[in-house]
Amino acid sequence: MVERKQLGDLAIQYFRKTLADGDRLANFLLSLDLDRGTASAFLPSAVNVQAITDFQNDDTSLDRFRSPGDDWRSEERKFVHSYLTWDVENFAVWESWPEKQEQANPWDEAVLYFWNVDGLHSCWDRPGGTKFPSRTRYAYVASPDERMISIAFDHARPYPMICALTGTPKTSDFKKASFVVPDSLLAELAANTRHILIGAMDERVCLIWTRA
Repeated sequence: MVERKQLGDLAIQYFRKTLADGDRLANFLLSLDLDRGTASAFLPSAVNVQAITDFQNDDTSLDRFRSPGDDWRSEERKFVHSYLTWDVENFAVWESWPEKQEQANPWDEAVLYFWNVDGLHSCWDRPGGTKFPSRTRYAYVASPDERMISIAFDHARPYPMICALTGTPKTSDFKKASFVVPDSLLAELAANTRHILIGAMDERVCLIWTRA
């Protein structure tokens, strides 16, 4: 049986290190008082969380507690779905990959996106190669649609996988065609964030930070 288990201070430190490896939204999330929140993960009930110390090695190894046949994201998807059901102003946003600004959208159009042009400026042809003007893509879901939530998890950057469960009175703006957002809106989303989900280095278990 899988249940949500509370983790300790090492998990909070792991959140800091992971968010520091993220992009613009992650940087704003990093400015939150993470110590005033709690960290948790969905793990089998028999797991002794006091024995989990791998956070200090940057590898949680939490996947060893879940059997190979598990649907690895099922509990996390249900958690996001429950959050989106709770209030019409709630929505979830995932950091995804940066892309060239002139690049055509290659992704499933069922997923809604917005972009931030102050995000990562990546090398596109080879390590040490040419840097192109880029923008970071953010996938978001503004309604409790299980299929959309699953697709957003699939399209998120796998490591660090960063998802903010947030909300804003401007939620209606996020139910239209994809658009570009300024840093000020990312800062607002971070300030309103209730939960942060990050993918552990094994990519198959999420850690959840919850605001106190």
